[in-house]
Amino acid sequence: MKEKIFILIILITNVFVMYATNQVERVAELEMISLIEPADDLTREFVLPTPLDVKKKYNITDIQLRQDIEILTKKYNAQETNEQNRLSRIISVCWLGLYGTTNNLAYLKTIMDNPNDYAQEAAMESCIELLKMTPELIPLVRDVATNRVRYSVELKKRSYRILQGLSVPGLSPAYVSNMNVRVRIASYFLERAAEEEDSTLYVDQVACELNPSYRHSQQRRDNLARLRKPGLTGLPAQIYDAAQRDAQPKEEE
Repeated sequence: MKEKIFILIILITNVFVMYATNQVERVAELEMISLIEPADDLTREFVLPTPLDVKKKYNITDIQLRQDIEILTKKYNAQETNEQNRLSRIISVCWLGLYGTTNNLAYLKTIMDNPNDYAQEAAMESCIELLKMTPELIPLVRDVATNRVRYSVELKKRSYRILQGLSVPGLSPAYVSNMNVRVRIASYFLERAAEEEDSTLYVDQVACELNPSYRHSQQRRDNLARLRKPGLTGLPAQIYDAAQRDAQPKEEE
């Protein structure tokens, strides 16, 4: 009986060793893929490999693939200085948005909330991807737009671009046809149009694009008048003037 138990232990140990070795190989292959760039020769057909190629090659489950990606995201930290290692971490953090689940949000948020982490933008994009079909999307991006301690103006602008791509047909492959998602984003841009000071006219135009009735509304005219920077001159003033003229009621055009 003891001999059988001993043999069973040996077999189980070998399985774990083989699995661990296999996982090391998979993670190494994922890291290699993360560093591959598109070919400069546009006349040559080249398809970038993805984590799905690793999944297929090793015949692993979605859960195993996600675990491998998680390992790669933690191989290098926020203090990494090597450019290739930094790129590998950034790409793998992006992969969590595509191949991860909401269980990864807590980890991604720790990166996203750190303005000194070079993977902050990648983490924000992954959080948006994981939350885009849920009501939690808007609180997330609202925090990005309003919390000046954790998030830069550039990150806020990036969040706007992503949301626009999600809600405007033909603008981005990430477009979401779900009406609930589009309504949430449209309402959010109306909210931001009343407060945005860094990208006032951009947010104004997206708000009009997503909410056609807003274009000639008194609400828009009030927002533009209130948010216009004092002393605006030259081309910026001309552009702002054009937006204010566009906001006039149709009969006054």
